[in-house]
Amino acid sequence: MTSRPHDFELKLNQDSVFLRLDAPKLYSKRNVLNADRHSHAEYELHIVLQGVAQMDVEDRHYSLKEQQAMLIAPGQYHLPRALPGSFERFSLSFSVSEGPLLDCLRRQIPSCRVFSISSEMESICRGIFAECACKAAFWQTLQTAQLSALIVHLFRLLHLDSNAQPVHAKSDEPVRTDLIDNYFEQHFTKKAGLSDLAATLHLSKRQVTRVLLDSYGMGFQEKLTSTRMDHAAWLLRTTDHSISLIAGSVGYVSDAAFYLAFKNHFQVTPQEYRRQFLHCPKKTKS
Repeated sequence: MTSRPHDFELKLNQDSVFLRLDAPKLYSKRNVLNADRHSHAEYELHIVLQGVAQMDVEDRHYSLKEQQAMLIAPGQYHLPRALPGSFERFSLSFSVSEGPLLDCLRRQIPSCRVFSISSEMESICRGIFAECACKAAFWQTLQTAQLSALIVHLFRLLHLDSNAQPVHAKSDEPVRTDLIDNYFEQHFTKKAGLSDLAATLHLSKRQVTRVLLDSYGMGFQEKLTSTRMDHAAWLLRTTDHSISLIAGSVGYVSDAAFYLAFKNHFQVTPQEYRRQFLHCPKKTKS
């Protein structure tokens, strides 16, 4: 990794993590998250401290709410955007030397993952911003220590440990999150249930609940709602379908229930969301 100010290497057992953070620049732009579609050769972490953000990764759409984060794997094209309203974020990039830790990271994050951050991570992010604001004696040294702590908390939260098997590993193979994603993609318009997913994965409901929390930072109903909202947002952006038609197509029998779920998820109404994309080409109604 090319050396530049505030870049440093963090040693974790036999592995090295190379961190890149321009904290003063990030501090000055902490209330903005807008960029063209791009990819990086490093892992990219985005933490939403306040407000709501959208992130399109390859052909999937995600919503990041307050106290949520997304870790994006190298080479994944993504398009970030903050929604209107009060907004604050923390972002950084890092790479990992070839070894057990990187192998574990590749297994856990093949593309991207959304998860809820811990209170310790939020405190560290705000501490780094505070040092940028005051620039007291040895502030850069303190930021290095804070950033090291942030990475450790991140890896613990994602159950990344080069000296241990991934948290989902069974005696033969890990639980495949692609099967979980496929289940929700196939069932989000229908009445889906935890018992049905557990039977599909040949696990207990308790085990599935733990996997969902560890892999996505949410429970079954939250994952179902998130999948429905992703598809509803895509339809609002790319079609002229009525709100009522979209509500029914993503599994809601009541327009009011859809409206409330969408507003809670994105912090804006479906109509307000659609108006943000009026400049985008629309597909004709089918």
